[in-house]
Amino acid sequence: MTFRPIILASLLALAGCSDKAGSDLDASKTAAYIVLGLEEGTSFPSFGDNLPVFKQTSASPLTYVADNEKLKMTVSITKQDDCNYGFELVASDGTYKFSFDFSGLTSAAVVDNPAGMGSSPHATSLAGAKMACEGPQSQGMCQIFKTADVWPLRFIDKDPARLPEVVQTFKSKYCKGKAG
Repeated sequence: MTFRPIILASLLALAGCSDKAGSDLDASKTAAYIVLGLEEGTSFPSFGDNLPVFKQTSASPLTYVADNEKLKMTVSITKQDDCNYGFELVASDGTYKFSFDFSGLTSAAVVDNPAGMGSSPHATSLAGAKMACEGPQSQGMCQIFKTADVWPLRFIDKDPARLPEVVQTFKSKYCKGKAG
């Protein structure tokens, strides 16, 4: 009986009584959520009632696929180091490759899409982050980001209010001592 409180405390610690925002996310999943609002079960915007839903298909590189009769999109995220992540979006209209350096990220917020891209009503403000683009298809989105620090595509986020807390978790757990 004297070990019961110790065992109970150990089980609670192992159960992850830490912050909810980023506790179940690894670094690449956290980066995907910060930039795109992407995680298992996230929907792609603007397809009426038949929204394609992203499913994780690979852990390395982290890959999600959304597929229905109107759209197929594949998103891959590759961790380059603790603060740098490569993204590749493959859709019917092309392949978009870009990377984010989160070492200077000070805050993130879900905002109205300034680009009026039509497919997504929301965007992600990433103050202090740096973005690099590969290939001609990615240049338009990169120009929007470089002008306004806003990434113009955010999927249908299940809980956008948690973004600031996820960013804080990312900065303290993965991109330590470099961001902020």
